[in-house]
Amino acid sequence: GGHERHHKVAGTPRDIDRDAFFWAWERTPAALDFPLGSVLWASIIGAGLPVLYILSLGYCLLGNWRNNIRELGFFGANLVSMA
Repeated sequence: GGHERHHKVAGTPRDIDRDAFFWAWERTPAALDFPLGSVLWASIIGAGLPVLYILSLGYCLLGNWRNNIRELGFFGANLVSMA
């Protein structure tokens, strides 16, 4: 599926996620490019990133569920095992 393919090509020129939002903390906006601003930016990203990641992953998995059926199975098994 798409998620498995992502892991096979991560870090290569074929990695479509190389500019993904989870690298946001490495790019402090120019307006916040001072010590306290960098801490503020890292805090904002740290609080918002889990929500953005879950929404993005959910959209990816459910939006193309046929290609990601294996990953959805893993997710389901993990969810049941943690309940």
